[in-house]
Amino acid sequence: MDNTIENLKATAYLIQAIKSNDEEKCAHILETEEVYLNKTDNEVPELETDCCYYIRSSTPIVIACDVGNPKIVSLLLAKGANINDTDNNSLTLLMKASIYNHVDVIEVLLSNGADIHEKNIYNGATAILYAALHSQKEAITLLMERGASIYDTTINGCNCYNSTFNESIKFIIQKWTIIMPIIMFQELLIYNQLDDSLLDLQEYMDEIIH
Repeated sequence: MDNTIENLKATAYLIQAIKSNDEEKCAHILETEEVYLNKTDNEVPELETDCCYYIRSSTPIVIACDVGNPKIVSLLLAKGANINDTDNNSLTLLMKASIYNHVDVIEVLLSNGADIHEKNIYNGATAILYAALHSQKEAITLLMERGASIYDTTINGCNCYNSTFNESIKFIIQKWTIIMPIIMFQELLIYNQLDDSLLDLQEYMDEIIH
């Protein structure tokens, strides 16, 4: 028996539940129904008249990262949603969560293997650059702590510092440029990767700066 129509309906209900941020309903649908996790909202006939502000051609996991409920994102990933999914503008899940400052979602994505260094194929921007562009302080801080590079640039040469007009974020970035070499120095000491000639912190910082 072909259950395509029923599965499409279940997928439509799932997408609507995600957009409504209805965690309980999402969990119920995922537990009891067969859904198409990799179909976009405009591929589901039942949603043709659905007028919402989310970008069309979005899969359930992409929409969930817009909405920002980490439990819904976790449920979708557990059911097989693609951690490397993108929207039709080549925005990754991590980029979308960073744009909206959904730090709990960022944590979930990184814990499930999202690539923090992945670049948008159109402009070369990474998640941290999108966070800076949208002045999302918490997202920037978390991404830096998890290894994102503040030196990333777009194909037009924009970086984290010149992508934001928010002075408090610029201060965070400036402070991190001082802290990061110290962290690197400490890690190298731990793993005995420093030459004897570089055992002085000032010498080490001078070395990497020049």
